[in-house]
Amino acid sequence: MKISVLGFAAGLLMFANMVSAAVPVILGTWTGQDTKTVLSCSGDQSLVGDTAVETITLNVTSQTPATATEDIIQGTASNSDHIFWSADTETFTGVIFDDGTIVINLSPSGDVATATYANGVITVNPDVPDLPDKDPYLAELCVVAGTTFTMTGGTQAINPTDTAATAIIAGNTQVLQTFVNNTIMPVATRIQNIVVNLVKPELVSESSRFDMTPMAGGFKLSGQTGRSAGGDLQNLAGWGSVSYTELENDNPQTAYDGDRMAFQFGLDFMPRDNMVAGISLGYEDMDVTTTFNQGSMDGQGYTVAPYIGGIIDDSWSYDALVGLSTVDYDQNRSSGTISGSTEATRFFAATNLNHTYGIKDKWLIISRAGLMYAEETTDGFTESDGTVNPERRTRLIQGQLGADFTYLAGDNFEPYLNATYNFDFISSGTNIVAGGVSVNPFDDRDDLLFGAGFNYYVSDNSSASMELKHRVLRDDFEETIFSASYRANF
Repeated sequence: MKISVLGFAAGLLMFANMVSAAVPVILGTWTGQDTKTVLSCSGDQSLVGDTAVETITLNVTSQTPATATEDIIQGTASNSDHIFWSADTETFTGVIFDDGTIVINLSPSGDVATATYANGVITVNPDVPDLPDKDPYLAELCVVAGTTFTMTGGTQAINPTDTAATAIIAGNTQVLQTFVNNTIMPVATRIQNIVVNLVKPELVSESSRFDMTPMAGGFKLSGQTGRSAGGDLQNLAGWGSVSYTELENDNPQTAYDGDRMAFQFGLDFMPRDNMVAGISLGYEDMDVTTTFNQGSMDGQGYTVAPYIGGIIDDSWSYDALVGLSTVDYDQNRSSGTISGSTEATRFFAATNLNHTYGIKDKWLIISRAGLMYAEETTDGFTESDGTVNPERRTRLIQGQLGADFTYLAGDNFEPYLNATYNFDFISSGTNIVAGGVSVNPFDDRDDLLFGAGFNYYVSDNSSASMELKHRVLRDDFEETIFSASYRANF
């Protein structure tokens, strides 16, 4: 076979929120046409300039991670019959690096191949001049070379039994973080809205919305816009929250996008003048398209989460909760031809230490440091084609530092901005399986979550809020969250 130096190398796609690159996946069948031209002949000079179009087919049948920065690829390369060479097929073994460089070795010819890949197109480098194997070009010792050309295709040769949808969704710490954080946020916000009254009295006047009343043994929650402390908080209060999340992963090995709708309801009361306790119940519905294996996944789950919060002194407060979720997953892949169902159990706990600071009756700054633990166990299951998926367990321990900046615009309206830095102390779990080898392309450990919203006090006994958040700096992953909540006292 005279593909000569059929080269291809892959360049990485640059995503908006990418911190570090991953090795591109080029599994599949690629085709392109190379124009071959006679450059010179030792004999008949009239043959110089003759051309032929050669169709080249590259079939990448396997891609297996070797290290964090390179994959091993294997497959076959074929050329069509034309006036210079007869049709031929060779096998190849090569390496693709995370910077896009690929080197392959063809057998039995021994040729070495290089090229570039970007945005779904392989651009093949020009051939090294070579001798034809057909007369009259062989007899006249003509030298023939090709030009730069492109190849398209790919993805057709993905081995569907090597990539189960639950391996990326149910076993992905990025998604686990998203789901748990979005469950915790409404509860933490509810607690912080209560204990936000702990601003130092010397910094905020007694007539403002937020102040503390000294009492025996500590401080007591004071009223909001004239509402009485005891009547406002010692009776039962109820709240509800709805959130909509869009999430997307652009890594070719793990590409997916989808959304999650969640509803939460809670009841709380004051067991003491400086403490609040309650319970939250939630429901979530997830719909994700798993592009990496031509499939999709749907999930529905229920959550119960008791919580507590309280005042330490005139500047410090705390909040904490634990929760348990059960989730049912239905998934399919290979264009819907293979399907399966499984269940998962999710446990999580979180706690925050908060510091509140008021400035000139107009600004409220709440800084916080927290820790979150989350673990999800997905049951093993057998898919419709007999593929056995083992039990998977994902664990995440994450530290969080954040701050809210609230402007006290009036008696009823409070716009705010916030930012949270998240750092993964422990992040484990099987994400995908390729070529029979476990792969974890998510090796980044931190992100930033930015938010903006407002609180609106509808009446003395009720309030509403809306918020928009966006997560950045995760590898190939981004997330946007819209939430709204309403709270009322009984």
